[in-house]
Amino acid sequence: MNESSENHRRFLEILSQEGKIKRNHALSKKFAQKLLDLEIVQIQREGRSDYIVVIRPENLQNYVLKRFPGGLSELPTSRLSGIMLRGNSKLGGNAGHGILTFRVFSNTSTHNLSFDAKKITDELGVVSAAIHTENSVDFQISGSVVIVENLDVFMAIEYIIPDTDVAIYSGGILDSRAIKWLNYCDKISSVIHAGDYDSTGLKEFIRYERELQHTVNFYFHESITIDDFKLYGRTELVGKGRNLSLMESIRKHDTEDEGFNKSIDLILTSGNGLEQEFLLSLLIQD
Repeated sequence: MNESSENHRRFLEILSQEGKIKRNHALSKKFAQKLLDLEIVQIQREGRSDYIVVIRPENLQNYVLKRFPGGLSELPTSRLSGIMLRGNSKLGGNAGHGILTFRVFSNTSTHNLSFDAKKITDELGVVSAAIHTENSVDFQISGSVVIVENLDVFMAIEYIIPDTDVAIYSGGILDSRAIKWLNYCDKISSVIHAGDYDSTGLKEFIRYERELQHTVNFYFHESITIDDFKLYGRTELVGKGRNLSLMESIRKHDTEDEGFNKSIDLILTSGNGLEQEFLLSLLIQD
Protein backbone atom coordinates (compact mmCIF):
# COMPACT_ATOMS: atom_id res chain seq x y z
CA MET A 1 0.00 0.00 0.00
CA ASN A 2 2.92 2.35 -0.45
CA GLU A 3 0.94 4.32 -3.06
CA SER A 4 -2.18 4.57 -0.92
CA SER A 5 -1.82 8.21 -0.05
CA GLU A 6 -4.76 10.54 0.34
CA ASN A 7 -3.79 12.30 -2.90
CA HIS A 8 -3.69 9.00 -4.73
CA ARG A 9 -7.15 8.18 -3.40
CA ARG A 10 -8.47 11.52 -4.62
CA PHE A 11 -7.00 10.95 -8.06
CA LEU A 12 -8.62 7.54 -8.39
CA GLU A 13 -11.90 8.82 -6.97
CA ILE A 14 -12.09 11.53 -9.64
CA LEU A 15 -11.34 9.01 -12.37
CA SER A 16 -13.92 6.56 -11.01
CA GLN A 17 -16.64 9.17 -10.73
CA GLU A 18 -15.94 11.40 -13.73
CA GLY A 19 -14.18 8.96 -16.05
CA LYS A 20 -11.54 11.56 -16.80
CA ILE A 21 -9.26 14.21 -15.35
CA LYS A 22 -7.25 16.97 -16.96
CA ARG A 23 -3.76 15.89 -17.92
CA ASN A 24 -2.21 19.02 -16.44
CA HIS A 25 -3.95 18.49 -13.09
CA ALA A 26 -1.41 18.16 -10.26
CA LEU A 27 -2.77 14.72 -9.37
CA SER A 28 -2.45 13.53 -12.97
CA LYS A 29 1.17 14.60 -13.09
CA LYS A 30 1.89 12.49 -10.03
CA PHE A 31 -0.24 9.38 -10.55
CA ALA A 32 -1.38 9.05 -14.19
CA GLN A 33 1.71 7.43 -15.69
CA LYS A 34 1.18 4.10 -13.93
CA LEU A 35 -2.34 3.83 -15.36
CA LEU A 36 -1.08 4.84 -18.81
CA ASP A 37 1.54 2.10 -18.70
CA LEU A 38 -1.15 -0.43 -17.76
CA GLU A 39 -3.35 0.87 -20.60
CA ILE A 40 -6.22 1.50 -18.19
CA VAL A 41 -6.40 5.12 -19.36
CA GLN A 42 -5.28 7.05 -22.37
CA ILE A 43 -4.70 10.67 -23.31
CA GLN A 44 -7.49 12.26 -25.32
CA ARG A 45 -7.87 15.77 -26.66
CA GLU A 46 -11.06 17.64 -25.84
CA GLY A 47 -11.22 21.19 -27.13
CA ARG A 48 -8.04 22.92 -26.07
CA SER A 49 -7.21 20.53 -23.22
CA ASP A 50 -5.73 17.06 -22.91
CA TYR A 51 -7.49 14.64 -20.53
CA ILE A 52 -6.59 11.36 -18.90
CA VAL A 53 -9.60 9.23 -19.88
CA VAL A 54 -10.58 5.80 -18.52
CA ILE A 55 -10.85 3.24 -21.32
CA ARG A 56 -11.02 0.06 -19.21
CA PRO A 57 -13.37 0.67 -16.20
CA GLU A 58 -13.18 -2.91 -14.92
CA ASN A 59 -9.38 -2.82 -14.88
CA LEU A 60 -9.53 0.50 -13.03
CA GLN A 61 -11.83 -1.06 -10.44
CA ASN A 62 -9.42 -3.96 -9.90
CA TYR A 63 -6.52 -1.52 -9.64
CA VAL A 64 -8.40 0.45 -6.97
CA LEU A 65 -9.33 -2.63 -4.91
CA LYS A 66 -5.72 -3.80 -4.80
CA ARG A 67 -4.64 -0.52 -3.30
CA PHE A 68 -7.75 0.47 -1.36
CA PRO A 69 -9.51 -2.75 -0.31
CA GLY A 70 -12.16 -0.79 1.59
CA GLY A 71 -13.01 1.33 -1.41
CA LEU A 72 -12.45 5.00 -2.09
CA SER A 73 -15.42 6.54 -0.34
CA GLU A 74 -15.34 4.92 3.11
CA LEU A 75 -13.63 7.17 5.66
CA PRO A 76 -11.27 5.86 8.36
CA THR A 77 -12.70 6.14 11.88
CA SER A 78 -9.84 4.59 13.86
CA ARG A 79 -6.10 4.00 13.61
CA LEU A 80 -6.80 0.43 12.44
CA SER A 81 -9.24 1.48 9.73
CA GLY A 82 -6.75 4.16 8.68
CA ILE A 83 -4.27 1.40 7.86
CA MET A 84 -6.81 -0.96 6.31
CA LEU A 85 -8.44 1.70 4.15
CA ARG A 86 -5.60 4.10 3.41
CA GLY A 87 -2.35 2.53 4.60
CA ASN A 88 -1.94 5.43 7.03
CA SER A 89 -2.99 5.03 10.66
CA LYS A 90 -2.94 8.79 11.32
CA LEU A 91 -5.82 9.33 8.88
CA GLY A 92 -7.98 7.51 11.44
CA GLY A 93 -7.57 10.28 14.02
CA ASN A 94 -6.41 9.89 17.60
CA ALA A 95 -5.26 6.59 19.03
CA GLY A 96 -8.06 4.69 20.74
CA HIS A 97 -6.68 5.43 24.21
CA GLY A 98 -5.10 8.48 25.74
CA ILE A 99 -2.57 7.96 28.55
CA LEU A 100 -3.12 10.11 31.62
CA THR A 101 0.04 10.47 33.72
CA PHE A 102 -0.42 12.09 37.11
CA ARG A 103 0.94 12.40 40.66
CA VAL A 104 -1.16 12.45 43.82
CA PHE A 105 -0.14 14.31 46.99
CA SER A 106 -3.32 14.09 49.07
CA ASN A 107 -5.08 11.08 50.58
CA THR A 108 -8.48 12.62 49.87
CA SER A 109 -8.06 13.80 46.28
CA THR A 110 -8.82 10.55 44.38
CA HIS A 111 -12.17 8.76 44.23
CA ASN A 112 -13.50 5.43 42.93
CA LEU A 113 -10.08 3.77 43.00
CA SER A 114 -9.29 0.41 44.61
CA PHE A 115 -5.71 1.44 45.45
CA ASP A 116 -3.90 4.25 47.23
CA ALA A 117 -2.74 6.61 44.46
CA LYS A 118 -0.74 8.75 46.87
CA LYS A 119 1.17 5.71 48.09
CA ILE A 120 1.97 4.71 44.50
CA THR A 121 3.15 8.26 43.83
CA ASP A 122 5.36 8.13 46.93
CA GLU A 123 6.82 4.76 45.95
CA LEU A 124 6.99 4.92 42.15
CA GLY A 125 6.79 8.63 41.34
CA VAL A 126 3.77 8.57 39.01
CA VAL A 127 0.39 6.95 38.39
CA SER A 128 -1.00 6.29 34.91
CA ALA A 129 -4.43 5.49 33.52
CA ALA A 130 -5.86 4.88 30.06
CA ILE A 131 -8.73 7.05 28.87
CA HIS A 132 -10.72 5.60 25.98
CA THR A 133 -12.05 7.72 23.14
CA GLU A 134 -15.65 6.67 23.77
CA ASN A 135 -15.70 5.51 27.38
CA SER A 136 -14.18 7.75 30.03
CA VAL A 137 -12.70 6.39 33.25
CA ASP A 138 -14.83 6.08 36.38
CA PHE A 139 -12.32 7.43 38.87
CA GLN A 140 -12.27 11.12 39.71
CA ILE A 141 -9.93 13.61 41.32
CA SER A 142 -10.66 16.61 43.51
CA GLY A 143 -8.96 19.58 45.13
CA SER A 144 -6.23 21.71 43.57
CA VAL A 145 -5.04 20.35 40.22
CA VAL A 146 -1.88 21.50 38.43
CA ILE A 147 -1.31 20.73 34.75
CA VAL A 148 2.45 20.74 34.06
CA GLU A 149 3.97 21.10 30.60
CA ASN A 150 7.49 19.70 31.11
CA LEU A 151 8.65 16.49 32.77
CA ASP A 152 11.37 17.75 35.12
CA VAL A 153 9.06 20.39 36.57
CA PHE A 154 6.26 17.82 36.81
CA MET A 155 8.50 15.58 38.92
CA ALA A 156 9.27 18.46 41.31
CA ILE A 157 5.94 20.30 41.26
CA GLU A 158 5.16 19.63 44.93
CA TYR A 159 8.15 21.80 45.86
CA ILE A 160 7.28 24.56 43.40
CA ILE A 161 3.53 24.67 44.16
CA PRO A 162 3.31 23.08 47.65
CA ASP A 163 -0.50 23.09 47.90
CA THR A 164 -0.93 20.81 44.88
CA ASP A 165 -3.31 17.89 45.43
CA VAL A 166 -2.93 16.30 41.99
CA ALA A 167 -0.45 17.10 39.21
CA ILE A 168 -1.07 16.07 35.61
CA TYR A 169 1.67 15.85 32.97
CA SER A 170 0.65 17.36 29.63
CA GLY A 171 3.88 17.14 27.65
CA GLY A 172 2.91 20.41 25.98
CA ILE A 173 -0.64 19.84 24.71
CA LEU A 174 -3.02 17.94 26.95
CA ASP A 175 -5.05 15.18 25.29
CA SER A 176 -8.61 16.36 24.60
CA ARG A 177 -9.92 13.23 26.33
CA ALA A 178 -8.15 14.33 29.52
CA ILE A 179 -9.90 17.68 29.32
CA LYS A 180 -13.24 15.93 28.91
CA TRP A 181 -12.45 13.75 31.94
CA LEU A 182 -11.41 16.76 34.05
CA ASN A 183 -14.79 18.33 33.33
CA TYR A 184 -16.35 15.11 34.62
CA CYS A 185 -14.52 15.63 37.94
CA ASP A 186 -16.92 18.06 39.57
CA LYS A 187 -15.10 18.27 42.93
CA ILE A 188 -12.03 20.01 41.53
CA SER A 189 -11.60 23.33 43.34
CA SER A 190 -9.11 24.93 40.93
CA VAL A 191 -6.82 24.22 38.01
CA ILE A 192 -3.39 25.79 37.59
CA HIS A 193 -1.60 25.64 34.26
CA ALA A 194 2.16 25.48 34.85
CA GLY A 195 3.54 25.91 31.37
CA ASP A 196 6.40 27.55 29.53
CA TYR A 197 6.40 31.33 29.42
CA ASP A 198 6.18 31.32 25.64
CA SER A 199 3.68 31.04 22.80
CA THR A 200 2.96 27.33 23.40
CA GLY A 201 2.41 27.67 27.14
CA LEU A 202 0.23 30.76 26.80
CA LYS A 203 -1.81 29.30 23.94
CA GLU A 204 -2.50 26.16 25.97
CA PHE A 205 -3.72 28.30 28.88
CA ILE A 206 -6.18 30.03 26.53
CA ARG A 207 -7.40 26.60 25.47
CA TYR A 208 -7.93 25.53 29.09
CA GLU A 209 -9.70 28.77 29.89
CA ARG A 210 -12.04 28.09 26.99
CA GLU A 211 -12.62 24.34 27.35
CA LEU A 212 -12.35 23.54 31.06
CA GLN A 213 -15.38 24.03 33.27
CA HIS A 214 -13.17 24.86 36.25
CA THR A 215 -11.43 28.03 37.37
CA VAL A 216 -8.05 28.10 35.60
CA ASN A 217 -4.99 30.21 36.47
CA PHE A 218 -1.66 30.57 34.68
CA TYR A 219 1.22 29.94 37.08
CA PHE A 220 3.77 32.71 37.44
CA HIS A 221 6.40 32.58 40.17
CA GLU A 222 6.69 35.98 41.86
CA SER A 223 10.50 35.69 41.98
CA ILE A 224 10.88 35.75 38.19
CA THR A 225 12.07 39.10 36.89
CA ILE A 226 12.65 40.85 33.59
CA ASP A 227 16.36 40.18 34.03
CA ASP A 228 15.65 36.42 34.07
CA PHE A 229 13.82 36.70 30.76
CA LYS A 230 16.68 38.72 29.25
CA LEU A 231 19.46 36.48 30.57
CA TYR A 232 17.95 32.99 30.31
CA GLY A 233 15.17 33.44 27.74
CA ARG A 234 15.24 32.89 23.98
CA THR A 235 13.78 35.03 21.21
CA GLU A 236 12.75 32.10 19.00
CA LEU A 237 10.25 30.94 21.64
CA VAL A 238 8.06 33.95 20.87
CA GLY A 239 9.54 35.94 18.01
CA LYS A 240 10.19 33.67 15.04
CA GLY A 241 8.14 31.62 12.59
CA ARG A 242 5.01 29.99 13.93
CA ASN A 243 5.72 31.22 17.46
CA LEU A 244 5.62 34.83 16.25
CA SER A 245 2.24 34.38 14.55
CA LEU A 246 0.91 32.66 17.68
CA MET A 247 2.07 35.52 19.86
CA GLU A 248 0.27 38.04 17.67
CA SER A 249 -3.04 36.31 18.41
CA ILE A 250 -2.17 35.59 22.06
CA ARG A 251 -1.55 39.29 22.73
CA LYS A 252 -5.16 39.99 21.78
CA HIS A 253 -6.55 37.55 24.36
CA ASP A 254 -8.59 39.36 26.99
CA THR A 255 -8.25 37.85 30.45
CA GLU A 256 -7.97 39.05 34.04
CA ASP A 257 -5.52 36.29 34.93
CA GLU A 258 -2.52 37.94 36.59
CA GLY A 259 0.00 35.24 35.72
CA PHE A 260 -0.92 35.32 32.03
CA ASN A 261 -0.82 39.12 31.81
CA LYS A 262 2.46 39.35 33.75
CA SER A 263 4.03 36.81 31.40
CA ILE A 264 2.86 38.79 28.35
CA ASP A 265 4.35 41.97 29.77
CA LEU A 266 7.76 40.38 30.41
CA ILE A 267 7.80 38.73 26.97
CA LEU A 268 6.99 41.99 25.19
CA THR A 269 9.51 43.95 27.25
CA SER A 270 12.37 41.47 26.89
CA GLY A 271 11.58 40.08 23.45
CA ASN A 272 12.19 36.58 24.88
CA GLY A 273 10.23 33.60 26.07
CA LEU A 274 11.36 31.59 29.09
CA GLU A 275 11.11 27.83 29.49
CA GLN A 276 9.54 26.69 32.74
CA GLU A 277 12.52 24.55 33.73
CA PHE A 278 13.92 27.85 34.99
CA LEU A 279 11.64 27.28 38.01
CA LEU A 280 14.00 24.51 39.13
CA SER A 281 16.73 27.09 39.68
CA LEU A 282 14.52 28.81 42.25
CA LEU A 283 14.50 25.60 44.29
CA ILE A 284 18.30 25.66 44.38
CA GLN A 285 18.26 29.30 45.46
CA ASP A 286 15.83 28.48 48.26
